[in-house]
Formats: sequence, C-alpha cells, structure tokens
Amino acid sequence: MLIDFVKKYILVNLDWSALRWLLVGFSTFLIDYFIFVNLYTRLPLMVANFVSTSVAVAYNFSLHKYWTFDNSMTHMSAMIRYAIAMLFNYLVNTGVVKMAFIFGLAPFVGKFLAAGISAPTNFFILRLFVFKRKCSAEQKTTTYEQPEFYRDDNS
Repeated sequence: MLIDFVKKYILVNLDWSALRWLLVGFSTFLIDYFIFVNLYTRLPLMVANFVSTSVAVAYNFSLHKYWTFDNSMTHMSAMIRYAIAMLFNYLVNTGVVKMAFIFGLAPFVGKFLAAGISAPTNFFILRLFVFKRKCSAEQKTTTYEQPEFYRDDNS
C-alpha cells in the first residue's frame, strides 16, 4: 500500500525542475566563481564581480528558460522578470563580497559566501516569479483524493 502511494502521489508529482535548477545553479556558480577568481587580481573588485556575474547570468537565463522550467512565456517578458530578480541577486551578491572584503576575508571567500546566501531563495524567485506557469482550468479544479489506507470506514 505504501509503495503504491509513493508511486502514485510522490514520484508522479515530483518536481524535476528542482534537480535541473540545482545542476544549472551549480554549473553557473562554477562559471561565475572561476571567472571572478581569474579577474579580481587584474581588475577592480566590483568590475571583476560585474563581468563574472554578467557571463553567469546569460548562461543561467538560457538554461533555466529552456531546460529547467521549460517556460513558454515570451522571451522579452521572461527576460524582464529575470533581470529584476538578478538585479536583486546581484545587489545581495555584491554586498556580501564587499562586506567580506571589508572584514578582511579574501574576495574569493566572499564570492563563495555570497552564493551560499543567495542560493536558497533563488529557486523560489525563479519558479514563482520569473518562470511561473499558468494553471489551466482543469488544473484549478483538480481535487486531491486521499489514498485508500488513509480513509476511515465511513468514507
């Protein structure tokens, strides 16, 4: 009974976009981090952060739109929402990098900390604001049916 419940209600409804987001996010972090580490000794700190973040954002948007969330929203509409979300993310990221530098931490440590701080909210911002899906009328009227082993005898 429990195996049937898991198959029917959990595996079927598993949101694979979270796993794809994790893969894209990790690869985006690697791109951003390694570009930043290679540039911050040659350029001003904020310029190095801007360049690395810009490259990472372009990569990230493309993969999230077409693979992670498989979004059918117009490109311009999604891009505007994404730009707003990434501006917020960039400000948090830059603030953490700058604060780490002020407190005497190496900039690459600050960049790593910034990723850890912004990552938890990033998925939800992208999923619920940037690449949100519209529900069809059928999805809105779908009701949840309790599995057999949860029903009492009067059901």
